[in-house]
Amino acid sequence: MIGVVDGLVGDLGVYVPVVGNRKLVVFVGPAVTLADDRYMQRYFGIGTIQASPNSRFPPYRAHAGFANANFDVSAIYHITEQWLIDADLGYERLLASAADSPIVQSKNQFGTSLTVAYEF
Repeated sequence: MIGVVDGLVGDLGVYVPVVGNRKLVVFVGPAVTLADDRYMQRYFGIGTIQASPNSRFPPYRAHAGFANANFDVSAIYHITEQWLIDADLGYERLLASAADSPIVQSKNQFGTSLTVAYEF
């Protein structure tokens, strides 16, 4: 996926089905996110105005490159032909200048989601 949101950002991932039948599909895989200077500065940088004398953060210039790497597990279970449950579990690690940013509290993030959906 490539997108433009306050800069250019792209994701490269490889997701492989490890379980697959009519009721249950499970995918696992790694991915990386690359971003340009504009995106990295917008989300991880600190400009001179933001780093005023009253700020606890110094100016910081985030550079283009790898923003993060992650590993996800996604499972879709079909309850019926129309109803399904989608469960996701992921780990993400910030990299390079994103990880070095003074506004980052933790370089490691975990996330989960559980969705019940109806397909038409």
